[in-house]
Amino acid sequence: MSDRVTIIVGVDTTQAEAGIDAVKARADAVVKQWKIDRAILVQQIREGFTLISQLWSTFRQAMSLFGQQIDPFYSALVGMVLSTTSMLISSATAISATILGAPMGAILFGVAISFNILTLAKLIADKQATDGILTSVSQSLSNITSGRPNMSGLGGF
Repeated sequence: MSDRVTIIVGVDTTQAEAGIDAVKARADAVVKQWKIDRAILVQQIREGFTLISQLWSTFRQAMSLFGQQIDPFYSALVGMVLSTTSMLISSATAISATILGAPMGAILFGVAISFNILTLAKLIADKQATDGILTSVSQSLSNITSGRPNMSGLGGF
C-alpha cells in the first residue's frame, strides 16, 4: 500500500468573479433597456390605435355636421377595416411582447396604420363617387317622373 499524498492548489478567483459580475451587470442593463423600449413601443401602439379611433369619430362627426350620413354598406366596410386594423395592431402588440420581436411588431404596426389610412381613403373616395352617381340617377329619374325627359344627343334619356 502506498501513502496518500495531498496536493493543495490555491487558485485566485477574484478576476474571474469580477469578470462574471461585469457580464451580469451588462446583461442586466441590456434587459432593463429592452424592457423600457418594449414599454415605449406598446404605449405608442396603444396611442396609435386611440388616434385612429379618434380620427374615425371625428370623421363621422364631420359627416353628421354637414348633414351627410354614411350609408350602412359603407359603415359595414369601414367597420371591417377598423376591425382588421385592430387585429393587426393586437398582433403587433403581442409580437412586441417578446423583446426580440419588437422590431417585427413595429413593422406590423406600420403596416396596420398604412392599411387603415389607405383603405379608409379609398372607401371615402368610392363613397363620394357612388353618391355622385346616385345623385345623377336621382336627377334623371326626377326629370322622367316630372314629364321633362333629359334628352341626350342620341334622343335617349
